[in-house]
Amino acid sequence: ARRWPFQIHLTRFDSTTGDITGEILWPTLRSRHRIRGKLAADTLTFTETEAIRAGGAHLHCTHTLSLTATGATGTYVDPADYDRGTVTIFNK
Repeated sequence: ARRWPFQIHLTRFDSTTGDITGEILWPTLRSRHRIRGKLAADTLTFTETEAIRAGGAHLHCTHTLSLTATGATGTYVDPADYDRGTVTIFNK
């Protein structure tokens, strides 16, 4: 199975618009990307918009996640190679 662990750190949340910014770190792919998106009700959607540290992770991947009490689950789409898959985030 293909698995790529990652960490997300949100640096800004606008409670009026739901807009978020932050970073996603891909340790095994040696990449760090800026993310931009939106948090609306229990759905978080974000796109990897620019490389802070380029590595093996692709830019412009879009993630759509449903938030739960223990984290989030959802999907990603990678327009670079038309890859799709599932995503799971566990709260720390």
